[in-house]
Amino acid sequence: MKIAVIGTGAMGMLFGACLADGGEDVTMVTAGRRETEEAIRLHGIHMLWDEKDIYVKVRTAMAGELHDPFDLVILFTKAQDSSAVLEKCRGMIGGDTYLMTLQNGLGNVERTEKFVPRDHIICGALTMPGAVTGPGEIRTMGTDRKAYIGMADESDCALLHEVCGVMNACGLTAEIADDVYGAIWGKAALNSGFNPVSALTRLPQSRFCEVEDGERLVFDIMEETLGLAEKLGVNVDREAAFARARTIMVTHKGHFPSMAQDIMNGRRTEIDCLNGEIVRRARAAGYPVPRNETVCTLVRLLERNF
Repeated sequence: MKIAVIGTGAMGMLFGACLADGGEDVTMVTAGRRETEEAIRLHGIHMLWDEKDIYVKVRTAMAGELHDPFDLVILFTKAQDSSAVLEKCRGMIGGDTYLMTLQNGLGNVERTEKFVPRDHIICGALTMPGAVTGPGEIRTMGTDRKAYIGMADESDCALLHEVCGVMNACGLTAEIADDVYGAIWGKAALNSGFNPVSALTRLPQSRFCEVEDGERLVFDIMEETLGLAEKLGVNVDREAAFARARTIMVTHKGHFPSMAQDIMNGRRTEIDCLNGEIVRRARAAGYPVPRNETVCTLVRLLERNF
């Protein structure tokens, strides 16, 4: 397949490096700073994978520079930037192009279906921590890296199986989810608790348990999000979500989730597409989510420093 990865943050570079290193035809598309594109073009992607140093050469371009359709476009921009970036990249999207969104937050399918129909959208959730350590440089850790993917229209699809096979062959452990929206909401529940609390405290998620009520705060936010999912008719595995949360606190030593990384670097966060979207849907459903409302407001206020 001819693959484009749009977005050169942690997950974009992780996917681009693994796919290119596995022999796939990959182009990294930078939607932000030109210096990032130049660093990758000149030096490739440098990935610290546990104790291994991996350097991968890969083709690059800036958003808006390419006008030939790709077979698969993987979107890893910030969720709030998806529509604007895809509009710039329309030339890369043809009638047979599939879009894959594994971004954080809720509403990603709705944003991408403005550009391709649902039967051409692969969606899902990741359990792959990563952090940008410099232009073209990333670090990832942990033993539980996995992607859960499915079609946005919940159909079976030959290309979905092909993509899953390619990911696994390239070291990106993937599984076709029985209920992809349950997986998306399960990941959103985790992010809704960990991300704003880390952003507000500037503590890595492994340190929340140092304060008795720190862990409880994360779990209470997650409980609200999972309850809303059930209210909206989404099947979520509560036990798996909380088990995953406890694992993160033990195995992701020193890791700051993306929202905290954004705050510490003076960047706008994904709060509106995560806790903000949870609050919006909860209000429409008449379901109380007071802790989500509180952390959402606090992060929005914190962003006023930038």
